Amino acid sequence: MGLVIDEQSDTELLTQKLDSLDGLGIRYIELNADLATRDLMLTLSGHNISVLIRSEQQYLITSTLKENRQDIQASLQELTQQFTSYPNIGGIGLYSNSMSFDENFTSAFTPILNQISGQSETTFYYMNSREWFTFQRPTDPFAIYFDDSDHTINSIQHFDSLFQQTAINDPSLIVFLDIEWFSTTLGAYPQFSHSLTEFNKTGKWLLPLPDPEQPSGSTNFLVVLLILLWAGLAIQMRYLPYIRPMIIRYFLAHRFFADDIIHYRERLATGSILMLIAHAIFGGMTAYVAAKLLINEMGLQAFFNHFPYLAVAGSNYISLFLTATIVILLTELVALLWLHLPAKNLAHFSQTLNLYAGLTYLDFVLVTIIVTLYLTNTWPLLTISLAVVFVLIWFASFIISAFDASKAMGADRFMYLMITIGLHSLVFIGLLIFLFSNDYVVQVISLATAL
Repeated sequence: MGLVIDEQSDTELLTQKLDSLDGLGIRYIELNADLATRDLMLTLSGHNISVLIRSEQQYLITSTLKENRQDIQASLQELTQQFTSYPNIGGIGLYSNSMSFDENFTSAFTPILNQISGQSETTFYYMNSREWFTFQRPTDPFAIYFDDSDHTINSIQHFDSLFQQTAINDPSLIVFLDIEWFSTTLGAYPQFSHSLTEFNKTGKWLLPLPDPEQPSGSTNFLVVLLILLWAGLAIQMRYLPYIRPMIIRYFLAHRFFADDIIHYRERLATGSILMLIAHAIFGGMTAYVAAKLLINEMGLQAFFNHFPYLAVAGSNYISLFLTATIVILLTELVALLWLHLPAKNLAHFSQTLNLYAGLTYLDFVLVTIIVTLYLTNTWPLLTISLAVVFVLIWFASFIISAFDASKAMGADRFMYLMITIGLHSLVFIGLLIFLFSNDYVVQVISLATAL
């Protein structure tokens, strides 16, 4: 077993418990390099503990590795020289949570590894997705990490299950624990200490477990937002009587709907403004769900490490929700101006608003299904597919609005359609080409989804 020390407060816990670690079967300590002071290393050398040092190099992608090769190599060489003189060094981690799964990354890192390996006989390793690997055996982990953040409820039960499976299926694996969780659990469950001591002596694992806690019925913020948005629609239908017939005409009698707007018989745009705000919030919810399904916490940290300006509320999923909402609001404003300014037959901005907002009423049904599937953990692939449908509806709303606005333009219609639909499609396709051909963006997304 081993303990991970990655915060300054963890070093204080470590020094407090050093004398008892040997009897509990703790044989390994992994330290972040910036916490491995000379005094701490000398203290650890007096105990039967093998120390692993993890470098600060993390979230590396192929592009940044190639661009900063010399700096990275110099940093790792300095790290190796600094720690290999200590007698209880068990290994040095050269990077963590990086693109080791990519052949181009491996090829780019091999010269650095060869240079460092030639200067020391220390074991070199890397960590990805809560598993530790040596460079000699990149497919077989030598250690795994029990992440208590995945099991905030009944974490001792989850640890017991993991430890039993590991002891039976792969007893050579090191099981690393977060030292704060380890210390807290020792205090909360005295039997935990006895079980560790017994396992250390006899190799037999038996842990009497406390009664499991019942998860609290906390309300998911997606549900709250859905209720508020549906309530908002109900209020609109109650106090804005034109909303219901306008929605019905948009989907069942679209030609008459467009004629009413163009001839300015439908003048109020309050509902459309509220709907476009709701569409942005729906988009943020869809981005949140898609990110939750495609990117875990570690991948999220990698993503925000490369795009820190998107972390508007910190390195968390809420930032993706807020960022998507803000981007959609700004994009809607650009789209409205794009549709309205060339349209000589639309004298009032409310006409453009009403044309553009109509299709987005589908969001209420679509996003409700997306959130329901996500919360019930049903058909993740279908959930992602519906998220793509949300984007297609958003794109289609511009196309349909441009066609509707172009009616009764006469000779100017073709030019208007070229300026709106034609140019809009080129920009959209160009943006997709840029994103999927940009090595940096593609590599960051690949890393975030792979971890």
